[in-house]
Amino acid sequence: MNDKSLHIVGYLALTLWFTGIYPRSRYVVIAVLLLLMGILVEFLQGAMHLGRFAEVRDVYADAAGIAAGVILALLLLGGWAQRIEKLIA
Repeated sequence: MNDKSLHIVGYLALTLWFTGIYPRSRYVVIAVLLLLMGILVEFLQGAMHLGRFAEVRDVYADAAGIAAGVILALLLLGGWAQRIEKLIA
């Protein structure tokens, strides 16, 4: 996988994780906070000067993963953790 694919898959997984735990009313907050995290990571990579570079396209890939995660959560996978808890209880 290339770098951008890893960003998409990583942020998709993070989004699905948090949308599985929190109710739909928090999905916007989850998306915004994950995007801010992606931006902060890129900013910090640029500030390190240790062979890592900040790249706007990484933030775009993060946003694509977040958007795909929110769409999947709204269509099918949102609240998966609550459903598992109900099955166990």
